[in-house]
Amino acid sequence: YLGNKLKLLRRGWMICCIVILVMLCIQEKNLPRIGIICLMGYILMELVGIQHEKRYGKESAETWKVVYTLTPVIILVMSLCSLLPRNEKPISWAWVGKVYQNIKMGMQDVGAEMAFAIGSKQDEFFLNFWGMEKEKKLKNDLHQSQEVMFKAKSNALPHQNVYLAGSYKETYLGDGWKSEGKDKEGLLSDNELDAYELLYGLSGEKVENEEEKLLSEKKIKVTYEGIRTKTAFIPAKMESLVKVEGKNSLEVRSDGMFFSKRQRRGSDYLVTFLEMNTESEWFQNRVREMEHFSYQKDRSMSKEAFLDQYRGIVDTKWLEAVLEKPQLNEQLKKRNEQIYETYTTLPKSLPERVKQLTLDVTQNAQTRYDKLKCIEAYLKTYHYTEAPGEMPNGNDFVDYFLFESQEGYCTYFASAMAVMARSIGIPTRYVEGFIVDYSQLPKGEKTVLVNGRQAHAWVEAYLDRI
Repeated sequence: YLGNKLKLLRRGWMICCIVILVMLCIQEKNLPRIGIICLMGYILMELVGIQHEKRYGKESAETWKVVYTLTPVIILVMSLCSLLPRNEKPISWAWVGKVYQNIKMGMQDVGAEMAFAIGSKQDEFFLNFWGMEKEKKLKNDLHQSQEVMFKAKSNALPHQNVYLAGSYKETYLGDGWKSEGKDKEGLLSDNELDAYELLYGLSGEKVENEEEKLLSEKKIKVTYEGIRTKTAFIPAKMESLVKVEGKNSLEVRSDGMFFSKRQRRGSDYLVTFLEMNTESEWFQNRVREMEHFSYQKDRSMSKEAFLDQYRGIVDTKWLEAVLEKPQLNEQLKKRNEQIYETYTTLPKSLPERVKQLTLDVTQNAQTRYDKLKCIEAYLKTYHYTEAPGEMPNGNDFVDYFLFESQEGYCTYFASAMAVMARSIGIPTRYVEGFIVDYSQLPKGEKTVLVNGRQAHAWVEAYLDRI
């Protein structure tokens, strides 16, 4: 009966034994020999039965006799195996894990492509899964993920957190932010002008200080992992962005930089940018000195003096290429005017008490920089929570946060600071992206795995010539 009536059960258990042995190998578990020998012996007995059926037919009544006749031989073989010497270090089955990961990644890619095809997912980054809904409406609770979005490898560790922007928003609507996404016009990209304006603002001053590292040039290689998007994640004061492998054109718009195609897992690019030590006393004093700067009363500086000042700090070829562009100063002036025109607007429906609160908070500050620091310090008194609850309909988002709920997460604080600064004439924009923190890396390591918890929203304020 055991030999002929329960074949399916026996064969099923044989398959289970094989799976168990394979999983033990992959996980490198060290178990007693007797257990392994018993499993392997049973598998051999079943294989003998399968081979006998294949040769003499499934209905042969002699199958069980053959199996049990060979049982002593199988036991002898297993006993001899148990006496053989073994290596304490297990055989590596890492390739099995790699195959599994490749299959998993392939299925994720197929799922992502299907989501894009049916329109349930957008291929440009914004924080819809961290508190944004349909690109512009601010929602209630925060949802986070531990999945690795991309890797960020630096040639030299930055001295501060690096903020990689994926999306810029210019217009506050009362319940969220939006951007027109217009193409940037000009002989230089907005990012290049942003980097050059910093150098221009520091020109004529000594900026090289080994202890404070006032100004340095950094490179970060970004490699996409779990995230599928056209968006390029870029730092402030960026000089250039170059694809490491493959060719992909870049579109530069007011709401960010975008590749022509969605970037797959393993796609990468190298971005070069200027890092300024914004916490240094020298930098803060320099910003205050720029308070009354005007492009209409600009002073010129010779090309040779400019190059000499930044030689050894900034890539000379990039600097020369920028300086050779015609109408450079005119571009800076035009950009300055556009920033004040675009990034200081607010809806007429914004309650007046928001501006009055800002005036009260900043009444003792003399410069725009100090006013921003006052607003920052004031907002730090509010409570951070990932579940602030739903905002009642009809309320202005920032007004409700400042005067009613007084709690929220990054989108709440960034929106409040951007709107408060605009209410007193300081240009700001709302930014979404990722924070890259290199401070916790082990010694010698230069690559950060950036996961969903590093997704963030922040505010950027424009200070002339900085």
